[in-house]
Amino acid sequence: MTQSDFPHLFSPLSLRHKTLKNRLVFGAHTANMSAEGLPGERHRGYYEERARGGAAMIVVEPMPVHPTAVLTRGNFRHSDDAVIPAFRRITEACKAHDVVILEQLYHVGQHGDFDNSFRPNGPRAGSTRASRTGRSGHDRRQRARSRRSRPPCSARPLGRRPR
Repeated sequence: MTQSDFPHLFSPLSLRHKTLKNRLVFGAHTANMSAEGLPGERHRGYYEERARGGAAMIVVEPMPVHPTAVLTRGNFRHSDDAVIPAFRRITEACKAHDVVILEQLYHVGQHGDFDNSFRPNGPRAGSTRASRTGRSGHDRRQRARSRRSRPPCSARPLGRRPR
């Protein structure tokens, strides 16, 4: 790969009040390195290496916006100000390399795992069947009815679904 293959890749890019030094962006993904929900030295080193490597923008791994959004035990604490100094250390380390850094916010909706989340989206406590399976009887019946009412895959048309 040469610069002539991607003539704009290493040129600056203005985004409102920030200018990226190039167009290399390190996208958010869950690294699952937090200790008790706080980013530590491993996180700082992880993101600083990406900054040293030439990324112009780093999107730090997702921060849940609600207790039910916590997908894994490695997610950050969403409602504790103790994350602020830890994120500040990461931000300062990356900004020293002329990097724009920001945080992704997310909620997993109904896809949260009742056994991995700090506060599950799942069944109510005390429901024995639901607590064994993670799903209520009503949910299972709804899915079964839905499957029976759909044509088999081979009978479904290919392409876009009608709106």
